[in-house]
Amino acid sequence: MGRRKWIGTIAVATTCALVGAAGGIATSGAASTAKTSSKTAKSATSAAGHPDFGRGGPAVHSESVQLNKAGTAFITVTRDSGTVTAVSGSDITLHEGTSTVAYKDVTVTVASGATVTRNDAAAALTDIKVGDRVSITQSSDGTEVRAYDPTFKPTRPDGDHHGHDGPGGPPPVAATG
Repeated sequence: MGRRKWIGTIAVATTCALVGAAGGIATSGAASTAKTSSKTAKSATSAAGHPDFGRGGPAVHSESVQLNKAGTAFITVTRDSGTVTAVSGSDITLHEGTSTVAYKDVTVTVASGATVTRNDAAAALTDIKVGDRVSITQSSDGTEVRAYDPTFKPTRPDGDHHGHDGPGGPPPVAATG
């Protein structure tokens, strides 16, 4: 093989190697991005099914598009959560945020016919007090208001309160037979 052919062959081989390496780097970057996106999507919902994006807590305000109860159309669902600062008629004013970081204060007008609970029991808007933690969910399918006084501890389905065993309770007792 002549010197010119040999140099030409090496040049072609080097070019192919560089193109292949660039393609591998690009593919590797895309795979890494896909893995990151998948991981982010998995962490975007807390165990309770509310978006938390891994940043330390549930959302204080959200809007989402969901299938209606009848399963026939999509509707916009709005949720506001916070601490009640005022109640006046059908208006509830909430401080959205934490005790150290504020998002905003918002007044939500609760539609008549809303389902209202306080401390996991049926209630009326007049039962909601300043200082309660409240979540208000509104859509064309209806309105739901859930309020809890600051000292309330939710009851688990087995009738026990969340305590030292945490939300999951103690391990199950093995059946004897």
